[in-house]
Amino acid sequence: MSPDSMRSSATREPDEAAGAEGVPRYRWIRGELLKRIIEEKLRRGDPLPAEGQFAKQYGVSLGTVRKAVDELVALDIVSRVQGKGLFVATHRSARFMFDLVGEGDTHELPEFDQVVSARLRLPETPERKLLALAPGEKVFRVLRTRRFADGELMLERMILPEKFFPDFPRRLGKLRPTLIYEFYEQEFGVGIMNYEERVRAVLADAEQARFLACKLRDAVLKVERVAFGYDGTAVEFRTSWCNAASRYYLCSRR
Repeated sequence: MSPDSMRSSATREPDEAAGAEGVPRYRWIRGELLKRIIEEKLRRGDPLPAEGQFAKQYGVSLGTVRKAVDELVALDIVSRVQGKGLFVATHRSARFMFDLVGEGDTHELPEFDQVVSARLRLPETPERKLLALAPGEKVFRVLRTRRFADGELMLERMILPEKFFPDFPRRLGKLRPTLIYEFYEQEFGVGIMNYEERVRAVLADAEQARFLACKLRDAVLKVERVAFGYDGTAVEFRTSWCNAASRYYLCSRR
């Protein structure tokens, strides 16, 4: 639906009502704003036009635009700054941190330690399906460690599509980021919108036992995460392991 058709239909019915496709107009505008952020490759902190400008462009009321923007604000995509206007929301890193805690529910962000290995290869079948890759598309497989304040390590395997993260291993090793999603956005223009996780206890294999300083077949905590960009595209498949004897996964809804 074009902005011109939006203006003509706005004269026939309330602009909160469903349009020709049966989609509420504020949701259509929300989609248009999101598409603009994606297609123009706007980064967090970049300014957006005023709500009044969007209302004029799409031929709807200011209230309809505000309803669309409110939903993007709730999703951490857009932020309103008093007296300054609309911006692509700054990254709220805590929202994407693993909820791995130590004794006394102590939250900690483990620091970058080292890149153990990195190579470009064709994905395995589960990886290709999770990341919705076409035949022949390659991924980086990066194994790295992160260090907690008490000296214990977390082992991480990252599977990343080459098309989104060119030259990833070199940049990762050079910049050594603690906040990996900010690194994705600043270096590659890939913003993380959402994720899903699976957590389970597993028995340590030889590699995990070596890095996590535990015995073979000791219990370790395994966290699998698939991260999604603004448009819902899966951009990262990460698996993390840590020692289950000293850390656990905390899920809180307060």
